[in-house]
Amino acid sequence: MVSYHASCVELNGAGVLIFGESGSGKSDLALRLMDAGAVLVADDYVETVEENGSLHAFAPDNIKGLIEVRGIGIIQTDFKERTIIKLKVYLSSFDEIDRMPFSFASQAEAGGIADLKLSAFDVSAVAKIKTALAVVSGKNGLIS
Repeated sequence: MVSYHASCVELNGAGVLIFGESGSGKSDLALRLMDAGAVLVADDYVETVEENGSLHAFAPDNIKGLIEVRGIGIIQTDFKERTIIKLKVYLSSFDEIDRMPFSFASQAEAGGIADLKLSAFDVSAVAKIKTALAVVSGKNGLIS
């Protein structure tokens, strides 16, 4: 088992693992994804285990169903016990993001876990994650 300082949600059956420095917007992005239909798996700390060739993510017992909402506090919400990760999101500043990251398409085609680098506070961050999940699942267009 491996623990990460990260957040995790499940959107349309696909786990999204969000990495970033403290204050980079992990919880904020998870909250916006939840507003778009995702379900919380874990906020701030995520435990993972590899089983049957898939990476499974879940929350430590002491933080299940809890998410930090800056300006409001720690709130309790519905959560998913476990998800299979399909996308890893790495939060970065806008100027550190490649405009055309050629590796994304090849990762998605390989059927593995794709990596996506984005700015958490971009207005389009949720749409970009939905688009990335569509590419990973072999669909054209956004997952709604």
